[in-house]
Amino acid sequence: MITKPLTLLFVLFFLFFFSGSSVVLGDESELKKEFWNNGKKRLEESYKDGKLDGLSTYFYENGIKMFEVDYKYGKNNGLKTHWYSNGNTWYARNYKLGVQDGLWTEWYFNEKIKFKGYFKNGNKDGLSTFWYANGQKKLEVHYKNAKKDGLSTFWFKNGKKLYQRYYKGGEKDGLDTEWYSNGQKKLEVHYKNAKKDGLSTSWFKSGKKLYQRYYKDGEKDGLDTEWYKNGKKWYELIFKNGKKDGLDTEWYLNGVKMIEKHYKNGVKDGRWTKWSKDGEKIYEKHFKNGKEQ
Repeated sequence: MITKPLTLLFVLFFLFFFSGSSVVLGDESELKKEFWNNGKKRLEESYKDGKLDGLSTYFYENGIKMFEVDYKYGKNNGLKTHWYSNGNTWYARNYKLGVQDGLWTEWYFNEKIKFKGYFKNGNKDGLSTFWYANGQKKLEVHYKNAKKDGLSTFWFKNGKKLYQRYYKGGEKDGLDTEWYSNGQKKLEVHYKNAKKDGLSTSWFKSGKKLYQRYYKDGEKDGLDTEWYKNGKKWYELIFKNGKKDGLDTEWYLNGVKMIEKHYKNGVKDGRWTKWSKDGEKIYEKHFKNGKEQ
């Protein structure tokens, strides 16, 4: 009379430990196990009503844990962890019913941290930080509702700053600064509502000034000056609402004046004079409303 129950128990035992097939735990839940050809466990998954629910674990063929994920209603819910094949942690991510929510952390193969950031309802929110494989900080970005908001800073591998900029609602807003790898300042630009506004200055790697210009609502407006590497002035002109307006002057590398041009509202208007490198006049022309007189 007990032969059939014993036979049934033997079948369940065999399926559970050798075949890797699902084992029913109740009317609604089941535990699924699978194995590699070498006999080591490949995965262990929990189901409820046909959907992943609870902790599921996956393994490399060498027996080291690969993934560990919490599920609810078939969706990632809670911590999801991934390991490298050597056992070091690759990343740890938090979810809420399938949506990124909470702290996300990632590491290099050498166990040094690579990334740390926060999510809220699927969007980046808060400080996100990246590192180089040598442990040196690479990038810091502040987010608000998935948009950059606040200070963002990027570093070279040597630890010196590459750039520093400010954002508001995902758009550049404020002072934007860049540096060369030797620490020398390369660029300063002011932004307002994603448009250049105010003074912009750039320098050569030597520290000498490359250019200086002014913007208003994204358009050049005011004096615009650029220099040669030797420090001598290359050109100087005036803009108004993005158009050349007034005297435009250029110089040769040796410092001798090359040309003087006059503009009015972006159109040639007035005297144009050009000289040779030796300072001798080459020509003089007169324009009015863009036409030579």
